[in-house]
Amino acid sequence: MTASTSLKWAGLISFSIVNMMILEYFRLPAALMLGPMIAAVTLASSGTAFRLDKTVFSLAQGFVGMMIIEHLPMHVWGEFTAQWPIFLFGTLSTLLVSAIVGWYVAHAKQLPGSTAVWGISPGAASVMTLMSESYGADMRIVAFMQYSRVVCCAIATMLVARFISEPTDAVQHAQHWLTFSLNSDIAIKVVLIVAGVYIGKRYRLPGGALLTPMFLGFVVNLIYPIPTPLPATILALAYALLGWGIGFRFSKSVLRHVFHSLPIILGSILVLLFSNVLLAFVITAVSDVDFVSAFLATSPGGADSVAIIATSAGANVPFVMAMQLARFFIVMILGPLSARWISNRYVLSHQ
Repeated sequence: MTASTSLKWAGLISFSIVNMMILEYFRLPAALMLGPMIAAVTLASSGTAFRLDKTVFSLAQGFVGMMIIEHLPMHVWGEFTAQWPIFLFGTLSTLLVSAIVGWYVAHAKQLPGSTAVWGISPGAASVMTLMSESYGADMRIVAFMQYSRVVCCAIATMLVARFISEPTDAVQHAQHWLTFSLNSDIAIKVVLIVAGVYIGKRYRLPGGALLTPMFLGFVVNLIYPIPTPLPATILALAYALLGWGIGFRFSKSVLRHVFHSLPIILGSILVLLFSNVLLAFVITAVSDVDFVSAFLATSPGGADSVAIIATSAGANVPFVMAMQLARFFIVMILGPLSARWISNRYVLSHQ
């Protein structure tokens, strides 16, 4: 590593720590992810080039996936079957709103080809980005739209969780993340995470870096429950890496490439967030779920970032993650189909 590279990373780490301290001071949830994310976006967009190894980013997702399993009690599946109409409503409503917004943006013809449809689609950001190129979309704009949505949703959910839910003590919270312990239970979980990430990457499973470790952790917990949670220090590192990995995508060249489309891209994301608020109000009105949990559950952002915010904001984590995962699986099936249909029906026919 050269001196200039070391200096860049030192600046990034310092900037991230300052951001985390500021967010923690104001008792904002998920500071350990959002602080590094803000630092990465700021430095990358100013022209400082960073690159995070894909395997490292995947491992960070794997640790978040295992953390989700730790917060999901075994009876969560009973809750899912008992409230399946709410889960189905929240999932399909998000997909429908995204399809309508994508159709409108496509007809505005401010983005090339089927780019708008794929960029708005609420599936896994990496999956939608890779699939979009096969259908004539501008992959760089799709990636920017997908990860802009993830960032905006992360910030929005953080603010909602902070100002509506009960805040936690910032000092105790900061001290908690400095604790570290290691035993055989932790070693088993680390092995499961590494194996899950490898399997997901080896067989190119959609969302495999997050979902495969979750699946392995769930199966092992059925056979041999592991009560010891992952060390908070390791999770803090995973959150920071996740934030950096998302933030690094907003390079100066990408921003220059999408500059003329920024108004309609940001406008479409705001529409999705507004619909997110309306859906949360509806779910709160017809069930006993609190608004913060409903908002997090229907958020069109990434499941990994939502999970981090939910656990740090005191939300109903089983409900939030059950709906997020239900939406993920349905969107993985219907999302590409709807995006292809809208692309072929309304966009490609006009070229």
